Amino acid sequence: MNTFDDDKISKYVSLSLNTLRLFGNLKTLENLELFNEEDDQMVGILSPSYPKVVVNSRIKNEITLMLKNPKQSSSSAFRRLIGNLITETNQWSARNGKSMISDFGEEIYAVFDFISSKREDFSWGSCKALIRQICNESRRDEKRNNTFKSIHQHDTSTSEEQSLSSTMFRFSNF
Repeated sequence: MNTFDDDKISKYVSLSLNTLRLFGNLKTLENLELFNEEDDQMVGILSPSYPKVVVNSRIKNEITLMLKNPKQSSSSAFRRLIGNLITETNQWSARNGKSMISDFGEEIYAVFDFISSKREDFSWGSCKALIRQICNESRRDEKRNNTFKSIHQHDTSTSEEQSLSSTMFRFSNF
């Protein structure tokens, strides 16, 4: 039997979160699970300029905490956030930086606005360089995966030899 009504629960939650914000340290906030399964479906707008671009509230809060931590880079926050909006590797590998901005401009600009509002050192030039880098990495990974698949399609060796072969292939590219 629940002795609290929804209004009181809401006020207690708000009070608790505000207390943590005021008196908690960064380590406590990083380890705190802010949302339950029910709230996991909530979304947040990244930029008022791009209200159609939304992400899961949990992800948005994780990135916000990440950006508050000086040990975390702006580029890692960008990669994490843009990866949640543009999830398919082939969308990255089939394009270059310019075509990504052309085809996914709203998502990219929204993520840039969100991160640059919290980190002044994150410039548009840095953002464009990261987009090009992600495209190049996606092409390289896709090529590596296709090469790896073609090796195994033509390989008739035993499973133990295949396992050794795949391990050798993975490490030979580093």
